[in-house]
Amino acid sequence: LTTKKPASNEYIKQIYKPNSTYKPPPASGELEYYLHSFTSELETAIENTAKKKHRTNLTKEQNTILHQLKNNPDFIIMPSDKNLGPAIMNRDAYIDKVLTEHLLTDSYEFIPTETAEKKLKDNRNYLLHLYRSHKNSLKKAEQDYFERSFTETTYYTS
Repeated sequence: LTTKKPASNEYIKQIYKPNSTYKPPPASGELEYYLHSFTSELETAIENTAKKKHRTNLTKEQNTILHQLKNNPDFIIMPSDKNLGPAIMNRDAYIDKVLTEHLLTDSYEFIPTETAEKKLKDNRNYLLHLYRSHKNSLKKAEQDYFERSFTETTYYTS
């Protein structure tokens, strides 16, 4: 974190979503060379790290069993309460427990799809109204963020 406050028109990284279709133009030849060299060295270092044998305090049999359990779809391995180490549970029992102890309590309410979609649309429209009402008090970077956010959720437009 930094204590420096951004200038009013400064780029604010935290409010931008990555654009998967954007391809930046190539840099100068020298910079592209150094970037390529760095990438190659990094990939080599990653490969060398992956090849190193990691020490374990488990026996070969324990390690084999652990891998079998991790890859078995009938079980879920999760952290236990109070940081007492990992716990293993039958997947069906886990799902039943989640449904009975969490989702089927008074804390949650089933909402039909149509109702949920209407609430989402109403919330989006309310946020859009707030944005339009207060747009002039926002920085340019914040306005750009909201403009992109509202155009990306076109499935709930009215």
